[in-house]
Amino acid sequence: MNRYFRLNSAVLMILGLLILVGCEDAATVEVDQKDEFRPLIVRKDGQYIEYYPGHQQIKMKGREDANGNRTGIWKLYSPQGVELSVTVYTKGKKDGHIVVRYPNGIPNYVGEYLMDERIGEWRFYAETGELIETINYDQSTKESGATN
Repeated sequence: MNRYFRLNSAVLMILGLLILVGCEDAATVEVDQKDEFRPLIVRKDGQYIEYYPGHQQIKMKGREDANGNRTGIWKLYSPQGVELSVTVYTKGKKDGHIVVRYPNGIPNYVGEYLMDERIGEWRFYAETGELIETINYDQSTKESGATN
């Protein structure tokens, strides 16, 4: 009986140590992952990606030219992943269509730029999606001398 008791005690002690060591490794791995530094802005091969803190969601992404200027399509996202805006750039200037949305995804305004100047017809919407105003920047600039 005494020998049986010593054998069970030894087995229990070994199991306890294995469980303790196993738990300690899991806790260490979790801490290591939390302590890993990851930058919020990543630039690689002309691609620009900016994350919200925590790296759970992309905040903004697009391409940069060799001089670091925005080029092509750039997108901005909410922390929930809703696409808030799409803007086209050339050599760092807004140059093409732009769509800006409310956080609910409905367009706020839609228009077009030519080298950072508003051109053509721009449409402005209420948060419900109802069209509330249309401005033709080609005509308003010619008629009133208005600028951006």
